Amino acid sequence: MLCPLTVYYLPTAAGDNPAQIAGWYEIATRAPCRPRHLRLFDVSGRMKNIEKQLLSADAIWVGGWNTLNMLAIWKAQEVDVVLRKAWEQGVVLAGESAGMICWFEEGNSDSRPERLTVVKGLGFLKGSACPHYSPDSGRGRDYHRALLT
Repeated sequence: MLCPLTVYYLPTAAGDNPAQIAGWYEIATRAPCRPRHLRLFDVSGRMKNIEKQLLSADAIWVGGWNTLNMLAIWKAQEVDVVLRKAWEQGVVLAGESAGMICWFEEGNSDSRPERLTVVKGLGFLKGSACPHYSPDSGRGRDYHRALLT
């Protein structure tokens, strides 16, 4: 029997929203994995060793919401450094929306009020990405414009 994979969920982009964390466990427990999560809005003294936790993972899933705020918190807490180390050690990195574009050099994001802008990502992957892309939407047109400049 294979040992289930440990998959960490980082709900930082949504401000560690409890409902999203609960939703993660509801979905993840249906898969053959050991779901875990890491909250960064917790009281710092109660936070466990971030590096030890994330480097013990087989995969890390990053949730969506505000890419710009998530990256700022990761940099302040040096989570970006730990994620790079995890990536270099072969941990699978994935996510949705903010959790998808964060791995690229940059992405098209609605993290700033009332407009889509380019947000610098972690740069693990070359190029850019646009979550929720649709060629006929404002997001698609803005992304094409950004690619041409």
